[in-house]
Amino acid sequence: MVLDVLVVGGGPTGLAAALALSRLGVSVRVIDKRTAPEIGQRGGGIQPRTIEYHHILGTLPNFLDRARDTLPMYVYGPDGRTPVRVSEVMPIRKPSPDIPWPNCLLLWQSSHEEILRDHLLKHGVKVEWGTELTSFEQNEDVVTSQVSDITAGIEVITSQFLIGAEGSRSIVRKGLELSFLGEATVERVLAGHIEIKNLSRDKMHAWGTPQKLFIFLVPHLDPKGLETSFAITGLGASVDGNKFTGDRDQFVSDFQELTGRTDIEIGKVYWTSLFSPHIRMVDRFSRGRCFLAGDAAHVHSPTGAQGLNSGFQDSINLAWKLAAVIKGDAPHSLLETYSDERLSVIGAMLNKIKVIHKATFKDNVQDQSSGAWRNGEELFMLGINYRASLLVLDTIHQTANLSSFDPYHGGQLLYAGDRAPEAPGLVYPSGQETSLFEIFSYSHHTLLIFVDKIGKATTVANWAAGSKHIRPVIVLPQGSSPSEPPAGALAAEDREGHAYKTYLSDEAVDKIVMVAVRPDLHIGAMVREIDDLKIYFRRLLVGLNA
Repeated sequence: MVLDVLVVGGGPTGLAAALALSRLGVSVRVIDKRTAPEIGQRGGGIQPRTIEYHHILGTLPNFLDRARDTLPMYVYGPDGRTPVRVSEVMPIRKPSPDIPWPNCLLLWQSSHEEILRDHLLKHGVKVEWGTELTSFEQNEDVVTSQVSDITAGIEVITSQFLIGAEGSRSIVRKGLELSFLGEATVERVLAGHIEIKNLSRDKMHAWGTPQKLFIFLVPHLDPKGLETSFAITGLGASVDGNKFTGDRDQFVSDFQELTGRTDIEIGKVYWTSLFSPHIRMVDRFSRGRCFLAGDAAHVHSPTGAQGLNSGFQDSINLAWKLAAVIKGDAPHSLLETYSDERLSVIGAMLNKIKVIHKATFKDNVQDQSSGAWRNGEELFMLGINYRASLLVLDTIHQTANLSSFDPYHGGQLLYAGDRAPEAPGLVYPSGQETSLFEIFSYSHHTLLIFVDKIGKATTVANWAAGSKHIRPVIVLPQGSSPSEPPAGALAAEDREGHAYKTYLSDEAVDKIVMVAVRPDLHIGAMVREIDDLKIYFRRLLVGLNA
């Protein structure tokens, strides 16, 4: 029997891909050469865009139960006790109608993976630990993979597609002979997980300077985690490779030497690692029936908290496209847009991380006026866009000069390719309230039809409702009294005015405007004519009505 998709790698990227595919009815197996999940704290900063993807994957309640707000960082002076700087690492914002989850939250990778595994299990999918991909080959129809299980031995798995999400040493990337271009930084990064029994847990604690060695401790705030658990991260332009990586006694000695704090009681040292970050990416994310995601495709410095989030978003971009092709609902050419769209985004991200990385090691972190460790809002990843994608269509805005667009920063005016914002305060004819994020779904495309009277939307709503993959939603302006829409369509009054304000800007409400929202919550098209709408959807779907 041919499997639909084999996912190599049981980290957040692979788990997100597997869960997204499983929710769409695709058969998946997930293998990982590790014998068990890693216990430890890393990859803790979860950006608002990733939180929105938890919403469409159905994992948001569990995520919010365990995630916590980011903490202020206290940088201590020479005595190791007196703070010389207190700052927020990420800006703190209030929720708004278009952005319901505006801030970065903390949830360490081990907890994040546990949530995803629990939801995968509901679809009958378990991570197959101790199972390593040893080789693979592909033809026009399938991928044949040889895997080695520590208990069952060698197995051959035939699948329609293969996703390599197994990290920077990816066997899939090497097997595809894809380049991994970039550079190694000269600075060193320390990462680890330790136990501290008598240190306050309402802040991050930091000592030293990045020019020599700067370390900070972040408490593990997951309510299901250990109350004495801390992540330790260190940055240094020139660090002795033996520092902080020896046995526990040596670690304690190194810690006390740097901080001057002999009163801090250190318990277990679960693990530590000292390394020089690489900044690299592939020149393409796929070849044939094989795809790369996450660290298998791009690596960089941990400054900026973009890594786990970028891999997660790779998976969300890829999975709906794979599912549509597997089910015969989309042309195979749709899969080519995965690489095209993510290359530009990841390239822009790496350029920004290089700047942040250099500033982090250069600036005086103890200076309250310094820009070091004060990241901008673009790192929330809400401005990531696919405006230059060949898949999107925008006949409303002048988009000829696509080279001027930043794939990581959208701006105030909404274009096709941008994130689809939230808009609460919609009211159905029945009086029930809803919002766009409640209407959007990962299982279909949503067509928002902005028009002042339902009758003007009948033709396009009937056409869209003829496809099981498109949900038409007629959005009427504030003050309207929506009647029942055509069969297969929804209709709602924008009673609070947020949808019209966010999506239409200065557009006249008496002109029909159609906004197609993809399963991954990006706007695919913004058009006024039904013929343009059909052009757009025929790029995505097969078997549409004329």
